[in-house]
Amino acid sequence: MGRIVVGAWALLVSIWAGMVGGAVVFEPSIDHVPLYAVSFTLVAFPAAYATISRNPEVFATAHRPGRVATYILVSFVVTVLFAVPFELLLGHTSGVAVVAQLVAFTLGLWAGLYAAYGGGLDAAFERYT
Repeated sequence: MGRIVVGAWALLVSIWAGMVGGAVVFEPSIDHVPLYAVSFTLVAFPAAYATISRNPEVFATAHRPGRVATYILVSFVVTVLFAVPFELLLGHTSGVAVVAQLVAFTLGLWAGLYAAYGGGLDAAFERYT
C-alpha cells in the first residue's frame, strides 16, 4: 500500500478523531470547539498514520464486523477514564487542564486504533470464531 493511500486513510481517521475530540473534551467555552477539533486532528494524524502504515494487512480484513464499533468504544472509554480524573483534579479552564485532556484523548485514540486496527480485534476474531 502506497504512502498516498496510507496518508488518505490516516487523514480520514484523524479528521474524525478531531471532530470527536473537539466534542469530547471539557472545553472552557463552546467558542473553542473548532480550535480543539483542529488541534486533535493534528495530533491524531501521526498516530493514525503510524498505526495504519505498520499494519497494512488490516485492509485485507477490513470487512470484519465490529472493527469500527471497537474503535469508537475503546477510544471513548479510555478517553473518559483518563479525562474525568484530570478534569476533577485540574479543573477545565487552565492550560494544564486542556493539555491533560489532549493527552487523555491521544491515549484513547491510540488504544482505539490498536484495539480495532493494530491487532486486538483480529486476534480476538481468530481465537473466538
